[in-house]
Amino acid sequence: MKRLAFGTAAWILVAACSGTSTVTPSDDAGTPTPTSDASVTPVLPDGAPVPDDAGPLPPPPADGGTVAPFAYRAYPAPTQNPGGLVGYAEAPAGNPSRTLVVVLHGCTQRASDLASAGWSDVAAAYGFAALYMEQVGSNDPSGCFRWYSADQATRGKGELASIAAFANDAKARLGADRVFIAGLSAGGAMAAAFLANYPEIASGASLQAGIAFGCASNPFEGATCAGAPKPFTAKQWGDLVRGAATPSPSVRVQIWHGEIDPIVKPANADALVAQWTDVVGGDATADDEKTEGFLTRRTYNDGAGKPRVELDVITGFGHGIAISTQGADAPCGRAGTYAADAGICTAANAARFFGLTKIVR
Repeated sequence: MKRLAFGTAAWILVAACSGTSTVTPSDDAGTPTPTSDASVTPVLPDGAPVPDDAGPLPPPPADGGTVAPFAYRAYPAPTQNPGGLVGYAEAPAGNPSRTLVVVLHGCTQRASDLASAGWSDVAAAYGFAALYMEQVGSNDPSGCFRWYSADQATRGKGELASIAAFANDAKARLGADRVFIAGLSAGGAMAAAFLANYPEIASGASLQAGIAFGCASNPFEGATCAGAPKPFTAKQWGDLVRGAATPSPSVRVQIWHGEIDPIVKPANADALVAQWTDVVGGDATADDEKTEGFLTRRTYNDGAGKPRVELDVITGFGHGIAISTQGADAPCGRAGTYAADAGICTAANAARFFGLTKIVR
């Protein structure tokens, strides 16, 4: 069996949790060098610079219809942006689904890395608008969202408040009735924090190699959680979410993890399952399990028997997001920084989990 690993760069385990750590990599071939604000040039999903004549975003639909289609481009920052983040957006098919998906990248990545890892292709195929948030070097030189910091990952504060402001603005501007959030690694941990803190904005999430909300409150704990989550009970995990805000009664959470992830250990997926099954009134015993190829999918019901939490484990896969260049979901991205072809399209599976239907066949 082909093992779809990405290399065991142990230093990234620290970078994924703390921008203040500097560890010399010993096996970091191909790992991008962190950038600072001064050297950052906005880029398209194919790596080309964003053209100066890309033009403004289309005006909001006045009649409640769909927004005019537009390609990936910079999104104007809202007035309230305490975390100092930047954003990019696209609606390649307009927004006939009237859905906005907010996408958060991982450490050492750019927003365009996630766009090119299937989200752009799937936005066109499933007819939704995508908002890609991007960290800046002055916040964290490794490009990590600071999910482990109370100053950045608490409702009304820092980076999390910025994501909320961008999401609310984009929801109105892009004609969306509902919002979902997705993220990879540090972005997955921040997406979990967003879902916990802003249940009135996001009705569901797709978390790739993420970490349970509330596992860390400082950089050191962040690094520890990535290696081994705290030994909390399901109720303790759930209480962390309930302590942040009242959960949506219809929240749904999809969790992805590589079976051999060396950076964010697979035990973190179990912690996320325990946390969110407790939130929805279920338990961490799967109600259904199916394996197809490299993918094993476990579904967890709430107290009323409705599927609300899903765990997707990819056999032989390391740290990253799965793309697919062949099959029913292709085209789905291209290989890149923490994106590898597993014959599985994480983004398309997330879209279906969000209840979207493919419009391009």
